[in-house]
Amino acid sequence: MYLWKTSALAEDLNGGRVSQLEKMKYLIMFTLLSSCAFDMLLWWFAEESEPIRVAYEMAFWPVGIALIIGGTRLCYQANLQGDGREFLDRFVCLNCPIFIRLGALTVAAFSIYLTIGFSLEGSDFDPFPESHMKDLAFNIFSIVFQLLYFWRVRHHLLKISYPIDESNPLSPSATV
Repeated sequence: MYLWKTSALAEDLNGGRVSQLEKMKYLIMFTLLSSCAFDMLLWWFAEESEPIRVAYEMAFWPVGIALIIGGTRLCYQANLQGDGREFLDRFVCLNCPIFIRLGALTVAAFSIYLTIGFSLEGSDFDPFPESHMKDLAFNIFSIVFQLLYFWRVRHHLLKISYPIDESNPLSPSATV
């Protein structure tokens, strides 16, 4: 795995010498690096540094990393259970619509939460009564979002990596 020599990596990619497993490792590394960079920026520019907020972030950060690594590996293994081909292509392409659908679900769920809250309490409604509750809610939401996300990607990888016939339980032509 090249971490600095981009020209050597480009040569290997061009020569077909990078396996699907190695590509999956690059995907995990890229995702972790971008996630860590984003978190560092959030921590750097955070206006409040309450100990409870720092504790939430420190507790949930390893969970997020574990979900990224574990979820990506589960998706890779799901693809291997079938034909084992084109993992990266399939994974990347499935990301966009699944992310959009989960985003729409999130907006709908939060809108319902706000509607109920404001209808019950009026203008006094505060969705997060204490500032640290917002951080806790965000971290729990992130975990649930990632679990749903990887579950859906894995489901579709299982579905498309098997031939469409009676042997694939997720195939539309399979008999139950």
